Amino acid sequence: MTQSSTMIQSMHLQGVLPLGPVHKLPSFDKKRHTLPTVNNEYTQAFLGRLIEDELTAMVEERFKELRGKLQYKRREISATCQSPSALIQTKDFDYEFNYELDPDSPNIYRLQQKLVNLSNPHLLDVDAFNQQFTETFDTIVIEFKNNLNIERIIDAFEDDESATWTLDYPSDYTYCTVEVPETAACIHFTHHALNIQAANRQSPRELYQHYQKLRSQFNAIQGLALLL
Repeated sequence: MTQSSTMIQSMHLQGVLPLGPVHKLPSFDKKRHTLPTVNNEYTQAFLGRLIEDELTAMVEERFKELRGKLQYKRREISATCQSPSALIQTKDFDYEFNYELDPDSPNIYRLQQKLVNLSNPHLLDVDAFNQQFTETFDTIVIEFKNNLNIERIIDAFEDDESATWTLDYPSDYTYCTVEVPETAACIHFTHHALNIQAANRQSPRELYQHYQKLRSQFNAIQGLALLL
């Protein structure tokens, strides 16, 4: 990969917070309701009805916190809510959160959070910003304008004799996964994106620093270079 062939298109942070059994929700009525056994649009809509009051309260609380701590004016921040999802938009970033059923255990629900459209990267160094998202995100997703050459990435890793990581990929070379033991990170390359999943949820600054450290390590590999 070279700077001329690979350019960053977008970057976002995401994290999933397990919350518990659906039947523990205050609005779940054991006499009238049945626990979801599958994950589809109907059971997601059912969760949306159960979670509506909790989500509305959460949106209002997060709106007030972000507006106050980051000193946004009325025109600089807004919130919309359509259970089980909500969106807070600011002049610097968008914050999405969505309640969803666990794909593997539909009787469990969780909260997925995303930080997207970060137009002011300097916020990553602002304490007040990071304090609003402490232990929130565990994955940073870098999307590229042009396709990554997965075969070339695989070859670069395999040719590096000093490697301490573990490499895995399918026979069609549509992706490759790299596990880094010393940081417990899992890096997933596809043709369009790079996903770095940390071992635990972190603040935006911590997660971005994690990416920068791994990027420096990868840049030392001949034939492999990741762009900021």
